[in-house]
Amino acid sequence: MSCIRNRLLGLLLGAAAIGAAMPLARTTPVAHAQATPAPTAVAVGGRIQADNACYVRLPDMPATSLGEGRYGGLGGFNAKTGVMAYVGGADKQTDENTVVFFQMFGIKLDGEKAAWKSVPYSNGLGYTQDTDKGCREGTAVQISDSNWASVFGKDGCDNGKFDTSKKTGGDIKELQILGDANASGIKWVPNSGASELIGDLLDQKGKLVRLFAAWDDQRNRIVFGQGTFNDELDSESQAKVYTAKKVGSQFQLSEIRPAGTAPIKRYGSCAAYVYDKDAGLDGMVVLGGQEGAPERIPATTYKEVWWLDFKKNAANGEWVNITSRFDNMDSFGARREGGCAYDAASKSFYSWMGRTSGTYPDSSRRSTGVWRVNLAQLGDAAAKLTWERLAKDNTKGIEGRRLFPSIWDAANKRILVVAGRGGSTELDAFRDAWAIYPDVKGADCENLDVFAPYRPNAGATATTAPPTNTPGGPTAEVPTVAPKPTVNNSPEICEAIKSRVPAAVINEAVTAPDKVAGYGQTCNPNLPVGANNPLRRYLGLRNPSSPYHPIFNSIQWKCGCP
Repeated sequence: MSCIRNRLLGLLLGAAAIGAAMPLARTTPVAHAQATPAPTAVAVGGRIQADNACYVRLPDMPATSLGEGRYGGLGGFNAKTGVMAYVGGADKQTDENTVVFFQMFGIKLDGEKAAWKSVPYSNGLGYTQDTDKGCREGTAVQISDSNWASVFGKDGCDNGKFDTSKKTGGDIKELQILGDANASGIKWVPNSGASELIGDLLDQKGKLVRLFAAWDDQRNRIVFGQGTFNDELDSESQAKVYTAKKVGSQFQLSEIRPAGTAPIKRYGSCAAYVYDKDAGLDGMVVLGGQEGAPERIPATTYKEVWWLDFKKNAANGEWVNITSRFDNMDSFGARREGGCAYDAASKSFYSWMGRTSGTYPDSSRRSTGVWRVNLAQLGDAAAKLTWERLAKDNTKGIEGRRLFPSIWDAANKRILVVAGRGGSTELDAFRDAWAIYPDVKGADCENLDVFAPYRPNAGATATTAPPTNTPGGPTAEVPTVAPKPTVNNSPEICEAIKSRVPAAVINEAVTAPDKVAGYGQTCNPNLPVGANNPLRRYLGLRNPSSPYHPIFNSIQWKCGCP
């Protein structure tokens, strides 16, 4: 695919789309030749109840200059501040034309500023800022609480550093996400990038795409590999593995040669680093992938799980095929270009969405699903592992997708999905965003407030009493007693219901709020009220996507407005 050979065609198509008054948000899903049921439109703030997960639709990203979405960009999230960012990406316009973007956007998930904003950055930092330039199809990797890196990719990720003439090269660029969705809160790390390229990466000017990559926090390095230099040629798919050691703001590259039999060359696999000292785990889970071939020709998607073990050999590791240890691998199927992450607290590896292959129950070529496996017994070679399905691959209400950044919010136990690509048809990139909560269902899903952890002034800050002196003795510490949090239980009316619910019904609810379900209850009934667990005081519809009905869709007090 060339992003520049038909740039004029892309611009003409964009102008034609605008002239035809193409909507900015796709409310009617594009029909795909697949077995997935037609998705049901879910409004922003709406919910989808899956088997054992809750999907909440977040605000849409702004449309591209051509009126569509994007895929293959760098996305990241700071769980301490609630700020999420997305930069770069692409939009496939035709079989022969893909338009690339460099623009950056941010959103703060606090319920007060919950809208994406454009975030400008200097021409000397980040991606190449030019028409049909930016960065696409690298891999997003979280390297600290606030910092994320885009690992290679093409069409301007290097800002001309390695491809000085065409400015289409790949690189490792580090992005810092701080306290707000603006230029001071989301910014590139100055002088970030690979110090120099090596081997095939040097020959190809770093244009490696659809690779696996993860942060090895025990050795301060990114481990990455596989991928392709051209997804239309099998010969360009890769099997090599590299490390990028963080030294200051730069990354020093090395090729490593793991022991054992390596996976067949491929692209589109997904990886997560796993470290558990007690369980004896130090390595990377590498999932799936596809053999190199043009997408219009059927190609093998791999139903495989590999373990790149660094415990015995920290420098190079050892490849171990652990596919046979899964007792229900046929139910999971083959996968590529989806998201994955490891949650250290629960010892669980998560896999979500992507392209799939197989005839397992509730399958879909373009997955909407979420799966996980507990890796507590991974160190025991005789122990079996089992995939647990949290959401079907053909879950209705959201379109299946691939080529989006893997974002796991460990603090709030949720997956964040931003944009992505559907099939290979024209104008098939998305701009919707979702928060997916494993193990949340029923009333907890319906009443979930995705903005609660970051709401301003959500509770009082505890103070520490000063110590007192005891005559003739050491200073006695007075136990700190945190004051009870100030609880705001003032009723608020969601704007969305003012035109949909009779005024008399709203007035009666405000006059006697305790007569309406949910009032005064904490958002999470299992935790005490506080800054991260406010009271339900927002008046809305039980199901915001359906009309008001006094019995079947009545009003209730919620944790926030959609």
